[in-house]
Amino acid sequence: MNRRLAALDNVILQIKIHFRLNTLNNCKSLINSTRSPSFLAFDRFPAAQRVTFRYYVGRLAIFDENYVRRHTCNKLIQGAA
Repeated sequence: MNRRLAALDNVILQIKIHFRLNTLNNCKSLINSTRSPSFLAFDRFPAAQRVTFRYYVGRLAIFDENYVRRHTCNKLIQGAA
């Protein structure tokens, strides 16, 4: 179970690295991997990890000019905090 809980933290760290390296196209596959059935339910992760993940999904949506998705992530972050 601990390994499964660490999975989102690992994804977040990889996304942070891709943002620093400016290789944002690699972030999409990481985000999609969190939607797989083998991934633990999102609400089972600590709130800090959920907020950080949604923050980076929102930032990526801004770069993709997907403002509706960014707005949704912003609402979810405000509700989780």
